[in-house]
Amino acid sequence: MEAEYALFLEEHLSNLSSETETDPSITEDVVSDNPDIKDEEDLRKQLQDLLDNLQLDGTFSSLYTTSQFVNPGLHINTIGSIALPLSSRDALTIIGRCRKAPFGRKDETVIDENVRRTWELDAAEFQCLNPAWESYLQRLLKNAVTNLGVQGTTSCYPYKLLFYEEGAFFKAHRGTEKVPGMFGTLVVCLPSEHTGGQVLLKHGRKEQTLETAGLSSFDLSVLAWYSDVQHEIKPVTSRYRLVWTYNLVQDQEQPKQTAAALDSSHARLKSLLTT
Repeated sequence: MEAEYALFLEEHLSNLSSETETDPSITEDVVSDNPDIKDEEDLRKQLQDLLDNLQLDGTFSSLYTTSQFVNPGLHINTIGSIALPLSSRDALTIIGRCRKAPFGRKDETVIDENVRRTWELDAAEFQCLNPAWESYLQRLLKNAVTNLGVQGTTSCYPYKLLFYEEGAFFKAHRGTEKVPGMFGTLVVCLPSEHTGGQVLLKHGRKEQTLETAGLSSFDLSVLAWYSDVQHEIKPVTSRYRLVWTYNLVQDQEQPKQTAAALDSSHARLKSLLTT
C-alpha cells in the first residue's frame, strides 16, 4: 500500500513539474508573477515533503500473534522461574505475590475494583533470564512501531507484569506519560490460556478490537497503541491472562508521536490530493 501511494505521489509531482516547466531560454533572473504557477509550485513542494516524511500505512494500533517466538525466561523474584504456557498452579502462586493494580483518577492514584480489577508486579520484581529475549524484543518493537507509522528513534522499557484472572477487567481510559518521551504502550501477552480479555480501542470515530485468546496457550501476542487512544480491557471469562507491559519512548527532540498527529498527516495528504 505504501509503495502504491508513493508511486501515485511521484507521478502527481511529475505531472505538476511538466505543467510548470519553463522555457529554457528564460534565465533564472526572470521571476514569474503568475499566481497559478506559484500555487502549483507550493503544492508540489508540500506533496514532496509528505512523500519524504509520511508513513502512509500507519494506524493507531498494532497486533501481531505468533507461535514461533523466543521464550523470555520469566523469573519472578519472590517465586523463581515461571514455565510457559502458564499452569494453574503457577497462576495461583503469582496471585499470592501480586497486589491490586491502581489507576489514576484526577490527581490521585486509587484502587477501585468497580473500575479496574487486575493484579500487578512492578518491573523491579521480575526479570527475563533468556539472553536471546532482548534482541527478539527489538524485532517485536520494530514491527509494532512500523505498524503504528512511527518515525525516528524509539525504545521500550519494562513497566508492569499484569495478571488477569476470571472476571478481571479495566474500564475505558487513556494512558498518561509515565516517563519523559513516552508516546504509547507495548503489551506482550505471554502464553496463558484464557477466553475474553479483548482490548477495545477507540480513536475518534474509529474502533478496533484486539483479541489475545485464540490459541493463547501456545501463542505470543504483541499489541501496541498510542497513548492518546482510549482503551478498555474486557472481562476475562475463563482461566488466566498474563501480560508484560512496556512504555514506548521516543527521542524527545523529535515531534511528539500521537494518533492525532498521524490523523493530521493523513488529512493533510487527502486535502492536498483533492485540492
